[in-house]
Amino acid sequence: MLPRTRDRRRFSVVHHVPHYSKLLFQAVRSPLLIYFAVAGNLVLFLSSFLFYVAEKGTNSEVNGFFDAVWWAFSTVSTVGFGDVVPITTEGRLVAIFLMIFGVAFFVGFTALLISVILSMTDSEHELDELRRVVRELSEKVDRLK
Repeated sequence: MLPRTRDRRRFSVVHHVPHYSKLLFQAVRSPLLIYFAVAGNLVLFLSSFLFYVAEKGTNSEVNGFFDAVWWAFSTVSTVGFGDVVPITTEGRLVAIFLMIFGVAFFVGFTALLISVILSMTDSEHELDELRRVVRELSEKVDRLK
């Protein structure tokens, strides 16, 4: 037996996307998330600068600051293309820091984003809706008996 149209809509992705998109855009404007994003970008560009200073003139793959920025983005995102690899001890230390920071940053940022979104949802309203559905189903089962 197929669920009624109203029931199908409740579980439809199309029904929920606008609601969660709105929450996502509101969450991105959260002061804590903005602070987290700014701090993360500062660390990224500081690491790029330190890598550039350590590797320029020694590493043939680092021809300009943009090469260091490219390296930092691919390292912090854990993609690591391998086209630019640190060869100095200082460059490798920056790389180690950036790898650890990248994993911790993305996990922390994702957790923070989800917690902000969850704090914005109206869980009481959703719970009432769930209770109503259970009540309706219970009544249907009683009628079938």
